[in-house]
Amino acid sequence: MKTNDHIVFIVDDDPRICEALSELLESHGIRAVAYGSAGEYVRAKKPDVPASLILDVELPDINGLDLQKQIANGNHPPIVFITGHGDIPSSVRAIKHGAVDFLTKPFSDDDLLNAVQTGLAQDRQARLERAEMTALLERYSALTPRERDVLPLVVSGLLNKQAAAELGISEVTLQIHRRNVLQKMGAASLADLVASLPDGLDTIVGERGAQLSGGQRQRVAIARAFLKDAPILILDEATSHLDAVSEQAVRGALDLLARSRTTLVIAHRLSTVRNAHRIIVLEDGRVAETGTHRELLDKGGLYAHLVSRQLASASGPPDS
Repeated sequence: MKTNDHIVFIVDDDPRICEALSELLESHGIRAVAYGSAGEYVRAKKPDVPASLILDVELPDINGLDLQKQIANGNHPPIVFITGHGDIPSSVRAIKHGAVDFLTKPFSDDDLLNAVQTGLAQDRQARLERAEMTALLERYSALTPRERDVLPLVVSGLLNKQAAAELGISEVTLQIHRRNVLQKMGAASLADLVASLPDGLDTIVGERGAQLSGGQRQRVAIARAFLKDAPILILDEATSHLDAVSEQAVRGALDLLARSRTTLVIAHRLSTVRNAHRIIVLEDGRVAETGTHRELLDKGGLYAHLVSRQLASASGPPDS
């Protein structure tokens, strides 16, 4: 039975290939729509649901790799390339620009289904992150100027009396602003963290937050960094103590935080560093190679090996 909560687009000029792929996907409950050219695909109205794109390299109007480059700056679905004439330079170019996989005909049904499921999962995650970023910006924009003054004082751990004195307002007024801030923001896990503490923001957490869990300390540190607005930001495994749900909740805030300042990221996860202007790869305490994500992929060294391994591990079996 097909489902309407996701879709796979197929772009191939061979009607037999389109028909065979459509039948395969639909037999696994995946809705599919096929197009005979890149232009037809680009012009078509598409449903706003998680998607994946199966794209032939050789098309009558434009090369599939060139189409990938043209739509790179938009919110396009993750691409699974298929071709009857695969070569290493084309596959490297495709993966370097973010393709899920590069399959050479004839390929197995399992390989294609695995790649499609990976693409759908990536698009779901990307949509979630975009929605979270939009919600975060909307919540922050809803704060009044005075509430924006209150927010950093609240997060810094000042008691109501101290924060009120800092702003030159009464403690009662401060409490009103604080309540409004928490209600409006409710974001980056701050409200959830405060609600989980026995005495809310007045809870004694010990020196350097000794009585908080590792995840709670990280969430407070991230919120404080956001409000400090320092010109240089250092993220050392910034989400290592967060569970998957909490990590998703703060990832959008971290991306926003890093946009307008110099940011140093120390991490093992490719998703954390791949957009950096410069990546320094360390091995046994020494610099093994440096460059951008694309430059390091072209070198085919340690970084490219780690990328391949992570991509392979991400391509799990389809959901049952």
